[in-house]
Amino acid sequence: MFLNYTGVIIGPELDYDFITKKLVVYKDLYKDKNGKNSIKDDEILLDYIINIYKTIFLRGIEGTYVYVCNPNLRKYLSQYIPLFEADERKSTLEFLNSQGVNTIPYYDISVAAGSFSDMQAAEEVKYINMPELSNPDDYFACKVVGDSMNKVIPNGSICLFRKYFGGSRNGLITLVEGREIWDSEMGSNYTIKEYTSKKTTDEDGWKHEEIILKPLSTFDYDSIVLRDELVMNFRVLGIFEKVL
Repeated sequence: MFLNYTGVIIGPELDYDFITKKLVVYKDLYKDKNGKNSIKDDEILLDYIINIYKTIFLRGIEGTYVYVCNPNLRKYLSQYIPLFEADERKSTLEFLNSQGVNTIPYYDISVAAGSFSDMQAAEEVKYINMPELSNPDDYFACKVVGDSMNKVIPNGSICLFRKYFGGSRNGLITLVEGREIWDSEMGSNYTIKEYTSKKTTDEDGWKHEEIILKPLSTFDYDSIVLRDELVMNFRVLGIFEKVL
């Protein structure tokens, strides 16, 4: 049976080992009892599982969408399978080359070099018409790349951010810039994560003891933890409002 498109979920039983540079199978995570109980050799079981996935991959006439559970295998396959990017809904977003009365700037920070202040002065900045905003000067938009926030923000989404002018950030999704931060998905010193912090108080007042930038993802991503002098080398640029 063939279909126009198929969707394949590569489960937790299949992974990739970057040290041995081989696919590996976790037999205890494989749920097909027929194959699991009848095949005792791990190499034969691996070939058996791969052949099942290969058969499904070839069922899509126009194409196949792949979801990979294990991060290592996902990273390996991303060399050969392009990452899916959410529809940017350009049909509903009006992009302009110059600033207008009801526009907000749009920054593609996924390809940004330099600081955010440099980006704001760049001649190539685009603008999005947002007449529904009462104070458009307080907002900006940017594209979010990657899956580390995919519970809230799909990969490739253009998102609305409110400029950060101060106040508590705990529990909010923030766009952060820092010299000590490197986000491999964004490809720059910017990251978008849920913000939490721990504070200490002494005779001089309060200070941040620890700042945690937490991913909200269906995948296994580590939080970014800033302590000591690292706390001083970052700033919050904006607060996430919504996906446009």
